[in-house]
Amino acid sequence: MNERIKELAEQAGFNPYNYQGSNLALFEKFAELIVRECAKVAEQWYSDYPKDDRLVSECIMETFGVEE
Repeated sequence: MNERIKELAEQAGFNPYNYQGSNLALFEKFAELIVRECAKVAEQWYSDYPKDDRLVSECIMETFGVEE
């Protein structure tokens, strides 16, 4: 598993070292899907630039319903 994903998992309270097999594979797939979605948002933002005056980070957080 990618080291950054491990760090984020631990921050969320998930201990990737205690999971094996399908649970870990599902978590890794979930993390991959989130990263891909962030990339799509960034790509869309750049294609709309300069029409979108928000920061790409704001667009990503909005997509996932994360408030500052």
